[in-house]
Amino acid sequence: MDRRLFLQAGAALGLAASRPLSAEVKVHLNKPTLFVNGQPTMASFYALTDCIGGRFSFDEQPQQSIRQFAAIGFKLYQLDLFLEDCLPKPGVLDITLARRQIRGVLEACPDAGVVLRWHLNAPAWWIEQNPDELTRYANGEAEVPDRKLPVRYMQDDLRRTPRASIASKA
Repeated sequence: MDRRLFLQAGAALGLAASRPLSAEVKVHLNKPTLFVNGQPTMASFYALTDCIGGRFSFDEQPQQSIRQFAAIGFKLYQLDLFLEDCLPKPGVLDITLARRQIRGVLEACPDAGVVLRWHLNAPAWWIEQNPDELTRYANGEAEVPDRKLPVRYMQDDLRRTPRASIASKA
């Protein structure tokens, strides 16, 4: 199977040292292998946590970790982005955090390849405005966690929290 993926994180940000990377999966030594810019590459990504203090690439601890992984040969990084951080209100797409996240990786590892993992749970404002477009759970009503402090983004993923239905046209 020959699939091409173009990783252009730095170029999309207008960073001077940026250049597009090409990536493809093809058979090499009788097994599927990731090739980046024509070179076989270990298909292992360093990914940040969703825990407070470790989820933003530009923060002190993640910067140190990214540098340490770069020093031992990691060149591929995964960044998690959450729709609620980029869509703060109706009609406003703000990719400031996405840019900061990518820039944080590139500052620690200038030749990094970055893959964005988007978490597309609807923001709270959308859920409030579209109650008829939410998932209905067979095993009970949706749970609304009482949150007063920042928490892990994925903390409630396995709970029956209010979520946009995949059948919703809205």
